[in-house]
Amino acid sequence: MKNFSILYLFLLFFTSCEPKEFFPDPNSQRDENLFGTWRNIDTPKADSSFVIFTSTGYYGNTSFINNNQITGFTNLDGLWYNLTIYGLNDIGKYYTASTSKHWTNGRWESESYYILNETNDTLYLGSSKDNLNDIYIRNDYQLIYDGPDYVGIDSIMTE
Repeated sequence: MKNFSILYLFLLFFTSCEPKEFFPDPNSQRDENLFGTWRNIDTPKADSSFVIFTSTGYYGNTSFINNNQITGFTNLDGLWYNLTIYGLNDIGKYYTASTSKHWTNGRWESESYYILNETNDTLYLGSSKDNLNDIYIRNDYQLIYDGPDYVGIDSIMTE
């Protein structure tokens, strides 16, 4: 009976350690001008990494990987759960968080600031209102979905 109790407690402990998955709030305000893929101006187009905003509320950075295990773009790594817009042609703020929380580590959350130029094809990102030093241009590549999940970036241009 004692061994059964230990086994039961052991199973209870490990089943309670399942990571909790988070989904975007469908009612959050989102800036339509951010939807799509953005490429850093310092990164060559052929071997690019991207910043991605989706209309369903996912956000992330993807990087091109080319090794023995995988060739292609990595998946989204964050969750865009809210967006505050401070006015037309003004600085906005968006929030990101990890999509899961595991018992071994907490769920990270962060906020970033942005501004778009008048034609909405250049994005300035930064960690504060006074530090918008990362410059991105709208990318021509489209996102690939497998059902509801983002799986990569298509090499076919959208235009």
